[in-house]
Amino acid sequence: MTVVDNIFELQHDCDDDGVFGIGQNYTGTAANDPDAIYNSIGLITQPSITIVDGAPQKILIAYTAIMDGDTTIDDGVHLFWAGTANFEGQNYRDVFVAVSPDNGASWNPFSVNISKTSHFEEAFVSTPEMVTGADFNVLYQGDIEPGTIMQNDDIYDDVYKNMFIVQKIPVSQLLTLSLDSTAPCGQFDLALGIKQVVNGTDGIIGVYPNPVQDAVNVSMKFINTAPKVTIEIVNLSGNQILGRTLNQVNEATTSFDTKNLPAGFYIIKVTTDEGTSVRRFLKE
Repeated sequence: MTVVDNIFELQHDCDDDGVFGIGQNYTGTAANDPDAIYNSIGLITQPSITIVDGAPQKILIAYTAIMDGDTTIDDGVHLFWAGTANFEGQNYRDVFVAVSPDNGASWNPFSVNISKTSHFEEAFVSTPEMVTGADFNVLYQGDIEPGTIMQNDDIYDDVYKNMFIVQKIPVSQLLTLSLDSTAPCGQFDLALGIKQVVNGTDGIIGVYPNPVQDAVNVSMKFINTAPKVTIEIVNLSGNQILGRTLNQVNEATTSFDTKNLPAGFYIIKVTTDEGTSVRRFLKE
């Protein structure tokens, strides 16, 4: 047996604080509680092996693993995914690929994080048995909720449902990145919301400044005029705090007074007859 990756060595300490950040529900007695949603403390799971034909053949092992410090309690927004704050300290998982350039005789030192999304779950990875071309195709599930639950029932349900993601990666890129010590890190924060407002992907919604103190601005620009636009500011429990309706909007900016809002994270929902776009901001 060959060890192809040790995710908990310091090269995977992505924030350089000297530790690998594991949520509170993976440690101590909390790991036995119902809110440790995986019902286990397994941290690297679901391997899928692919042979890349060529001379020499290459081996790719795709798997899922938790990321350093990427937990619901660190997020500040998505920790209420079940409508309650009881599900804190769950780690989100990303999809990684370990690479052997020579049919298993040796393994490149770093697995490649191919999803790299913070505060978003990627799991249940599936790959082809054999690759004969230049690209590696990976199928996995994406979800706002950590763990194995397949049916969302929360304040994000109308925006973020379970999805299947197919990703194509050049094998040559995997060979290069698996020699790069930064390949497992470099996450980005995936914005809450996969629907774009009006005309497919032609709606642009901006929220600024962020963080805010006295006022938050919501800018909107649509290719076609939206007959009615509803703007809501809700708290993390899903309760509307402020709201406004605009008519016949092509390009506009509207402001909300936030001086009296308690400090914390808030969600802005912009709705037209074509769908809802969601943004978030921090009130300091």
